[in-house]
Amino acid sequence: MQDKQKIELFKEYMIQNGFDRDRIEFNLKVVNSFVDNALCFFDKTLDTFDNFVFDEFTDKISLIDDEFGGREGIPLILNAMMDLTEFLKEKKFIKGGKIAYYRRMFSNSNYYLEKYDMLKGKKNEVKEVIKNYLNDDFIKRIIKILDNVYVLDFDTMKLIDSLLNDVPLNNVDVKFVDFLKDILIDFEFLEAKNSFINATKLGRMISRLEPEERYAIIFYNVFNKFRDFVYTLFSIFSKNDFIKITLKTNKFDSFINLSDEERLSIALKGELNNIIFRLFFIGLGLIDEDKNRGFVIYSLTNLGKSIFKVVANYFNTSLKENLQNINAYIKNRNYKEAEIAIKDFLIIFGKNIVVLDLLAQNFMLQKNFLQAYEVLKYAYDVSNKKSKYIKRVIYHLILCCKYLKRKEEEKIYETKLAEYM
Repeated sequence: MQDKQKIELFKEYMIQNGFDRDRIEFNLKVVNSFVDNALCFFDKTLDTFDNFVFDEFTDKISLIDDEFGGREGIPLILNAMMDLTEFLKEKKFIKGGKIAYYRRMFSNSNYYLEKYDMLKGKKNEVKEVIKNYLNDDFIKRIIKILDNVYVLDFDTMKLIDSLLNDVPLNNVDVKFVDFLKDILIDFEFLEAKNSFINATKLGRMISRLEPEERYAIIFYNVFNKFRDFVYTLFSIFSKNDFIKITLKTNKFDSFINLSDEERLSIALKGELNNIIFRLFFIGLGLIDEDKNRGFVIYSLTNLGKSIFKVVANYFNTSLKENLQNINAYIKNRNYKEAEIAIKDFLIIFGKNIVVLDLLAQNFMLQKNFLQAYEVLKYAYDVSNKKSKYIKRVIYHLILCCKYLKRKEEEKIYETKLAEYM
């Protein structure tokens, strides 16, 4: 179910529960604004977003001031999101841990009020923002990695330094410059005023930091803005010394058995993704590119390997959250949403026996036993036979064989299952 449909149901829920007119209108305004100004940029929905996405929404101080009454509106925004949580719970869009997660998020009014106060005073308290950056564990670990790296040699560092210090640019593709300007405006390092783009006070102060500190702060912001893109590259290059991709455009018949080469081709599909890749991965020294006739080889640099070790902990947390979301979709019989989420998971995180089994369950619940069988057969063939999840795959294979009347295969898998008992 799409978010707009959920919002209509939310409106009906509030009317049925006797909410007054002002509260209904304010709640709808909050939720619609959240969808339009945050969820749509992160490919999340009202029942799948996390603390990071809601933080991005509450970082939009101008929006809060203009639309919700400034500081006094923050508790009302949180109340609206809490009302939404109770609606999502009642309609079984969220369950268990997700309910508790949302309730904790929206009951933490002090955090959002303090953040609002800090952001409102940001122009006069830039030193505090810099201090918060440099005290962040992610940034500190990146800085430590850069001890023996001369980051000023990286093309994107040169480009960012030029933009922050208003140095004329020569022989740089305009599409890269324009995109980077937009990103630096989003990071609040640049600002657009009277048709001119200038460094903010924060941007000027960052430009005076040590190069390693600048690099770490830039990559921290890139990581938070393009997290799924970073996770895709991490999951691919953590298992491969290099990836070879033909320059010919590929078409993929199925997302179930994608190779890492195909996943990287998908990740780099389209001009925007290519710009992100070239600016923030090749241009920051994480990935090398070697072009040959008819194909290109991408490999992780030593710096990239070290930085991706920092990414690893966040990757595992996100993987678990995505698994929880897929489980919730299936339990609530949101079959289409589950399949979309599984497709995204397999592209971002790669092959996963648990997710393939969930996809099969999704098909089985819709009585599509042949599709379920094909997914499970593939999962069984590519899986580690010592995995603790293999029993579940075999059990579901037996069920599919029963429905498909494949007696001989049913007996074969029953024998295999017995070996694990």
